[in-house]
Amino acid sequence: MRLAVCDDERSFIDEFSSIMEQLKLKLNDIYDIDYFTEASELISELKNGEKYDLICLDICMPDHTGLEIGKFIRDILKDDACQLVFISSETQYALELFKLRPMDFIIKPITKEKLSSVIEIAERLINNNHRIFEYSFNSMNFKIALSSIMYFSSEARKIVIHTKDENYEFYDNLKRIENELDKYNFFRIHQSFIVNAVYISRVKSNEIILLNNEVLPVSRSRKDEVKKLCFMNYL
Repeated sequence: MRLAVCDDERSFIDEFSSIMEQLKLKLNDIYDIDYFTEASELISELKNGEKYDLICLDICMPDHTGLEIGKFIRDILKDDACQLVFISSETQYALELFKLRPMDFIIKPITKEKLSSVIEIAERLINNNHRIFEYSFNSMNFKIALSSIMYFSSEARKIVIHTKDENYEFYDNLKRIENELDKYNFFRIHQSFIVNAVYISRVKSNEIILLNNEVLPVSRSRKDEVKKLCFMNYL
């Protein structure tokens, strides 16, 4: 897994590096980590085509804020696969962070337990990006990457897979799909819709807005659950 950590405080970089060395021994996994004390250096690497699975960004930095870098990654590079974790000693950034679809938020000072949890979740989400959904239609079998699926919709037994570029139809049961995908960041918002949380831009009382500005209804019985899943620790 490729990681980037950007924080202008050298003491935080040293602490993060020390904890990661301990976790490497414990988890017995291979991590390639680049550390940056200047946001402009990270931006330069990203512009040159460098790819990271996980980027940890300090929110308050003198040259560019972590929020600015997050917007650059999401809006300019169009990278929705990279997992973002924001770092700060403050807690007032909830709504701004949610728009950038972060994986987590670290409050300084960092702890081994918190970083271990972040790495564990990141690994699971990154692995999910490479998973495949299989379905059959007209006696033919098809495969599609889970990461490209925005949501599933259903009408009777007809299921439609909605991606950013195309839609695909087949016959199945939405409940079966829900059971198959609930551990992969997909969740039911309505009797007719299962959504990939990665593509949610905003949540309202009775609807969600996707990154492409498409609006989907949220059923009354699932409203509280949807808000909890989407906002996680940011409310």
